[in-house]
Amino acid sequence: MATLTGRNAKIMKGSTTISEMGNWTINVTVDQIDTTSFGNTWKKADRGMTGWEGTASGYLDKTDTSGQVLLETAAFSGTLLTDVKFYVDGSTYYEPSQSSSSAGVYITGYNIGQDKAGVATVEFTFTGCGTLDKS
Repeated sequence: MATLTGRNAKIMKGSTTISEMGNWTINVTVDQIDTTSFGNTWKKADRGMTGWEGTASGYLDKTDTSGQVLLETAAFSGTLLTDVKFYVDGSTYYEPSQSSSSAGVYITGYNIGQDKAGVATVEFTFTGCGTLDKS
């Protein structure tokens, strides 16, 4: 079994690696449409819409103006980010479809935290628009 070590993962915005990140998760969901009708004794369902969302977290770096600060700004302004890549290793990544001008990522949450015995942390939540591609 081949394993993919996390040390080779990263998140990129355009050609810039977002600094100090240490964790990302993408969740793909498929809606289920209940098509059960009167008289059925078992539920029936059809496949609905597919979507994706996730989180990214790490250590807060307020000097990363083309990475973390850009994501923070996108959260407040509602900007659709079309050029974000989530690397699993040095060459394999997931990204919003580049064949659609309306595909991208909306930053839906920006959470910062601090602990008296630690360093400041940041977490971004996001929702994908359009297809999620693997390259």
